Parts: sequence; structure tokens; C-alpha cells
Amino acid sequence: EAADTRIFTHALHAYKQNAKSGLIKASYTDILIVAVGNFVFLQDAGLEMLWIEFGHGHSIRWLPIHDMVLNLGPEKSKSMMFFHAFTGCDVVSAFRGKGKKTAWQAWDFCPEVTHIFNKLSSYPAVIEDADLNILERFVINMYDKNSTAEKVDEARLDLFARKQRSYDAIPPTSASLTQHIKRSVFQAACIWGQGTLCKVPIE
Repeated sequence: EAADTRIFTHALHAYKQNAKSGLIKASYTDILIVAVGNFVFLQDAGLEMLWIEFGHGHSIRWLPIHDMVLNLGPEKSKSMMFFHAFTGCDVVSAFRGKGKKTAWQAWDFCPEVTHIFNKLSSYPAVIEDADLNILERFVINMYDKNSTAEKVDEARLDLFARKQRSYDAIPPTSASLTQHIKRSVFQAACIWGQGTLCKVPIE
């Protein structure tokens, strides 16, 4: 268990003791994402405002998590945990050559994936085939918004053979992507998504 999530266990305890606002000092993006994803649970405990003091020295910024959640909306806010893990974080690999900005643009282009991101941030019992299909389409959009392929293996063949993309500039295989999704779900849902629990079940 990393300190990233334990912070929010203590924060929840404070808010249950009638604290209405809080400030967390952090220098890691993961903590910012966990704050956004878990804000609704902290809000249920009485939290009204949560600030993150982010960065070091002259680069310090005070980020209002409550305003971020308000602007994103509850569903997209909770979805941020899986989105962040899936597109690359400290413990989950990223897609080669595809940063957060590209992934965010693909999310705007493929809004139906929001429900899947939300679901996979909530410790699902199983990852259904329908969820995998939508995630495959999302990944294809990251690499080629004009592609009509529904499966990453089809998109790989098309981009490599017809569009002459290099091997490093095509999506991962379906089998590789499935394992990546499972790793992302473990990090987002099991670790970050249960950050407010004192004892985290990981079975």
C-alpha cells in the first residue's frame, strides 16, 4: 500500500470529524487523480472544499479539486482513475508515442468509453467482452481517428500494411491490450479506488 492512497484514509477520517475543507501537499500526479476520483466519497462524509498544493518551490500551484470535479461532472471525475492508469502512470506502462493529450482527444472523440472508464474504476467483478470491445475502439482512435476497424489486430494490419506505419506506431495486439487493461483495473479500482478504506481487500 503506497502513501498515495493512505492519505485519503486519513482525510476521510478528518471529514467525518466535521472538517469541511482540506489541503493535501503533493508532487505526484497520481495523488491529484486519486483526489479527483475519490472526491465524491469524501464529499459524502461532509467535505466541501479540497485543495492540492502541487509541485515544489517556485512551481507550486494550489489546485481546487472541488472545482475540477464540478467542471468534469461526477461520472467523468470518477472515470479519471482508470483513464490515468490505462494511459500510463508510475506503475502501469503507457502507449508508445501516445501521451495524455492524445488520449484525452480520443476520449472526446469516443464519449461512449466514459461509462467503461467509470465502471473499471469501481473494482468490477469481471471485465466483460463488451467493455473490451469499446476499449479496443478507443485505442484505435488514439492511433487513427479515421480507421473503421473494430479490433486492434485489424487496425494493426491496416496501419502497417496499407498505411506503411512503423511497427512502433501501431496499436498493441489484442492479447497484449487485454493484459494491459487488467493491470490498469487493478491499479485504478483495487488500489486507488479503495483509497478511503482502512483495510483494502485485494482478492
